[in-house]
Amino acid sequence: MEECIYLIMQSLKNRGVGKDHTLAYQSRVGPVQWLKPYTDEVPVELGQRGVKSLLVIPVRWDTQGMQKKKDYLKILQLRLGCAILIEAAAEAMEETSNKEDAPVAFLDRASRATRGKRMTKLHDDEIEEDELLWNQDALKRRSFQAHALKMVLEAKNLPVNVYVGMRYWYPFTEEAVQQNKRDRITRLVVLPLYPQFSISTTRSSIRVLERIFREAAYLSRMPVSIIRSWYQREGYIKSMADLIQKELEKFSNPEEVMIFFSAHGVPVSYVENASDPYKDQMEECIYLIMQSLKNRGVGKDHPLAYQSRVGPVQWLKPYTDEVPVELGQRGVKSLLVIPVSFVSEHIETLEEIDMEYRELAIESGIQNWRRVAALN
Repeated sequence: MEECIYLIMQSLKNRGVGKDHTLAYQSRVGPVQWLKPYTDEVPVELGQRGVKSLLVIPVRWDTQGMQKKKDYLKILQLRLGCAILIEAAAEAMEETSNKEDAPVAFLDRASRATRGKRMTKLHDDEIEEDELLWNQDALKRRSFQAHALKMVLEAKNLPVNVYVGMRYWYPFTEEAVQQNKRDRITRLVVLPLYPQFSISTTRSSIRVLERIFREAAYLSRMPVSIIRSWYQREGYIKSMADLIQKELEKFSNPEEVMIFFSAHGVPVSYVENASDPYKDQMEECIYLIMQSLKNRGVGKDHPLAYQSRVGPVQWLKPYTDEVPVELGQRGVKSLLVIPVSFVSEHIETLEEIDMEYRELAIESGIQNWRRVAALN
């Protein structure tokens, strides 16, 4: 820090500007001793000495420690997460009194129930080895996506740190925010990794952040930008169209293939009673993807269905586990499935689509089944 100030003053001196210059340190917290003098004391002393004009330079906001340069813009990626302790989730579901709120409420209960059991349960014989390997792969993908975003932004001369916060699994959002606080960030961009907004995903994650920020004065004053949805962005649409076209070309007769979009479902009440824009955004997203494919000469029938419903309430229809059966009965032989609301592989693509729905499709007469990979 002192060397930095010396270099700044030398630059000013070379321009004929020579001034007395005092250095002080601000933003101390807690009872421990911090570097002195303190910024809140120096102006008082200067005023008492008769200083009438003062120019304050916040020099630390462009430097930190011995690093030459560090940007204090941070990006927090928000994800839903998936607890592998399924039995705890089931118990929490049974305890949920308001069944209309079950999809969000039971996951809240499950995540709280599992936090203290993480290390002991992970070594329990009840947890399958491939389940643990899947969880490790998911963690690697999250880290890779965060690193890839950091590299892209730094190539645009926007140096940032990227953190990952999960709503219902490790690393929890609270852990990511604690890391933000330790790094003393000054600006935050929140990027929910849900392309389409829903009160069950994006809003739920943002609500957690709002609660955390209300409880900390430092965080409550920090400028925060939230990217609420990004399903219509050109880069996302192009990436999805690229993946679909690439997978279509693997069929022996691509012209015979039907495209089938599968999105994560939400309760009907969210859309009808709470004005959740998820359904409208999903349909617009698929329209944009198909327009991109049409511009490449790819025109296909493309039904949309919703998967992963839980609890007794009514969810958006049609359901993904019913549509492949109907298509097979109608004589469709080749089907390409696109998990449109998922940016990473996880249990709902690797197990639900690749195993459960595929088995239903084959039993119903579909002979050629392929799935488009998630963006990963």
